[in-house]
Amino acid sequence: MVTIVNPQAESHFARQCARDEVGSAFIESLKGLGEYELRGELRVFRSPYVVTAGTVFGGAAGMAQVYYRLRPDDCAIALRCGADPAAQLGPGWVCFTLFRRDWPRPGPQALGAARLRLRAQRKSLAGN
Repeated sequence: MVTIVNPQAESHFARQCARDEVGSAFIESLKGLGEYELRGELRVFRSPYVVTAGTVFGGAAGMAQVYYRLRPDDCAIALRCGADPAAQLGPGWVCFTLFRRDWPRPGPQALGAARLRLRAQRKSLAGN
């Protein structure tokens, strides 16, 4: 087995449980990504989390939380889109709370849309 470079994140998710809908939403958010390994004992509602190249980069926990480890620029976008810092997992981690009444869509989709808008803005500015 590959050595995990951020064991505090793996330890966090290994101790957690996740509501079925939260785990499913998290797993759905991974579609389109490259290679990764999904971990966690989903049949007994243990938190699903993902690892690639020895790095834990996302997971689900509790009744409504999904976590992602992001690059600094994506982290800034996520925080502007309603994510909360998740510093207990290490630098670059954010947490989205799903099923919020004040948000029309879950956070991960909003992050993707905001990322596309920001890239379009950068491209537009670079052309001016």
